[in-house]
Amino acid sequence: MLKMKKQWIICLVCFLMIHVVTGYGYEGQANPSEWAKESILMLSSHGLLTEDLLDDGKYQNPITREEFSELALSVYIKAMNISAEEIDMDHPFTDTTNPNIGRAYNLGIIKGVSDRKFAPNKEITRQEIATILWRQINTMGLPTELYKKADFVDMFWVARWAKEAVSFLAQEGFMKGIGNNRIAPNENTTREQAMVLLANMSKKYGWLYVHDYSNDFEMLENGYLIPSNTELLIRMNEATKLHLQLTTDPYAQKESLHGYMAEILDTLRINKISEIIVMKLKQKLEDSWHEAYNAPVLYDPYNVELDDGRRIELRCDKGIDVTIYTPLFHRDQTKTMDITAFKELPNGYFVPKESKLFIQSDDGRGIRLNLLANSYTDNEEIYEQISQLLDTLEINKIPLEIIQEIERKLSSSWDHIENKPGKIEITYRELSDGNRLVYSSDRYMQVKIFHMAL
Repeated sequence: MLKMKKQWIICLVCFLMIHVVTGYGYEGQANPSEWAKESILMLSSHGLLTEDLLDDGKYQNPITREEFSELALSVYIKAMNISAEEIDMDHPFTDTTNPNIGRAYNLGIIKGVSDRKFAPNKEITRQEIATILWRQINTMGLPTELYKKADFVDMFWVARWAKEAVSFLAQEGFMKGIGNNRIAPNENTTREQAMVLLANMSKKYGWLYVHDYSNDFEMLENGYLIPSNTELLIRMNEATKLHLQLTTDPYAQKESLHGYMAEILDTLRINKISEIIVMKLKQKLEDSWHEAYNAPVLYDPYNVELDDGRRIELRCDKGIDVTIYTPLFHRDQTKTMDITAFKELPNGYFVPKESKLFIQSDDGRGIRLNLLANSYTDNEEIYEQISQLLDTLEINKIPLEIIQEIERKLSSSWDHIENKPGKIEITYRELSDGNRLVYSSDRYMQVKIFHMAL
């Protein structure tokens, strides 16, 4: 007992010396460490890192049981080429409602700290990480044969349930000591250390495609990464909010289109577009592939809204065009409308009290509301009018999807030379109250709501 206590004190002193001498710790450093950047970029380019895990100020923070479990699960799903929806979400834990914890539990990757508790916010230990990864490798059908037991000086501190896992990860070179041949099983792991560990495993087992990031991509002025050597046509334009456009060469061989498609999708991944969205675009391309042309033919543009307000637009006509841009009239969904800036008409519709819009209401003719933004005005005023027009639709509880549709078409068709609305064909939308909304544009923007009973 005395000998064990002496060993523990020696280990503690060594641990403190390492922290003091090397500065090993969690505080006082922003951005990832240099040695972690390649691994972080690899995982993020595949859409495997959440926005929180990519927080520059938290890379040196200890990773929690929930965060690591979700990260390991995302690598598993990517490696096995399956959808998260295919995995059962039920679990017995009373201290978490996270469906990904249920998925990892049902795969056999994780267990709780007890039958009913998972302790999601508890900082995960090194031996817990080893056990999760060892189970994951087993679940994926890969060999985990142990040839040699680990000989770390503190192996006696490793729990019985973790000894084989720790030895296996050490044997394969994934888990190394932290100094003085110590494995430190009960110490924590930083987020960036966990990312490096999973990236290294992904490289060895071929779970993820590995880019040569230093040579494959270069950065544009607006921060987007594009392939260094490519036959894609690439355009960016901050003035028109077109952040990045990737288009296949119309004169290229059609046999090359599959390769161009993969290059476009990889470019989206490295620019942190989530894997879910990338796979949606891939599926859309594959579904629209025309055998006779050996090319995708998408008759209507396909739009995907991103959480930050940007939009990805996919267009195909025997070629591929993917654009990432922020709509000109991007609307802040968190903004609260000021009802005092509007007045109510006799028919119940609200219109701005002060406005340069042309506003009309004539129930006798069935026109409940007519809003017209005049393009024969200065630049700032036309933007102001259209923003107010969209606000008026919102205050009158026009469905959000219709407002977003109008906003998208305005941004897509905008005449940036004349700085005015472009041409939008007359479009009809039925409203839930039985009225009909009609909008169009050609030098001006007009939206009408008709009473269909008249």
